[in-house]
Amino acid sequence: QLSSPKTADVAAATAAIDILRSRKLTFRLADAYLLRGRVYRGLGDRDRAEVDLTAAADAFERVRSGQTEEQVRIDYAARGADLYDTIIDFQVRERRRPDRGFDFAERGRARALLDALGPEAIPPAQARSRRDLLPRGVAVVSYTLLPDRLLTWVFTWDGEHFSDTAIDTRRLATTVARFRQLIERNDSAFREPASALYEQLIAPVAAHLSDIDAVVFLPHGVLHDVPFAALVDRRDG
Repeated sequence: QLSSPKTADVAAATAAIDILRSRKLTFRLADAYLLRGRVYRGLGDRDRAEVDLTAAADAFERVRSGQTEEQVRIDYAARGADLYDTIIDFQVRERRRPDRGFDFAERGRARALLDALGPEAIPPAQARSRRDLLPRGVAVVSYTLLPDRLLTWVFTWDGEHFSDTAIDTRRLATTVARFRQLIERNDSAFREPASALYEQLIAPVAAHLSDIDAVVFLPHGVLHDVPFAALVDRRDG
């Protein structure tokens, strides 16, 4: 997010995009679209911001999919975190469209999967098709960590639910690391971070899981290190 975007910044970003396109420097085109999208967002022009942010994701994915060497593809994919964070945040906060935010979260998440699966991989499913495939009694809980927010989507056979909560990501990472260490040492003190993580990760959406028999967790970032089955609701012990 730019601190004080100006109309002149749009012209500068547009010039950069024109130069990159004319010289076929597609490797940097996503960065230029992302920059102009941020400028438009800062100026309050949401429609143009959305067009450019989507163009940035499309340009990024075209370049990534064109990489033939595995390590180059993976290294380039790692650059996409800031891009997808920006788009997801825009869709959730500016557009009030958590469903679109989830679609981009899946695109960002699937990029890592596609890097492992190769060019024959199937594109990620859209939110609604994922929900429609779920049997009764099963829920999917999908997380996306932004720099200061935890976004959570819950999908069940009969509905979709969304939670947006403020979070200190550094403190979260510390709690996760401590939890893992205590679990690995079989230390009973694990219950303290286990309950703290439950409050942050499960409690905001627990009401939508009350009649669920099985939960599939789709973690993001540091949450990949969380053994969700070991989390503890302090109210139940």
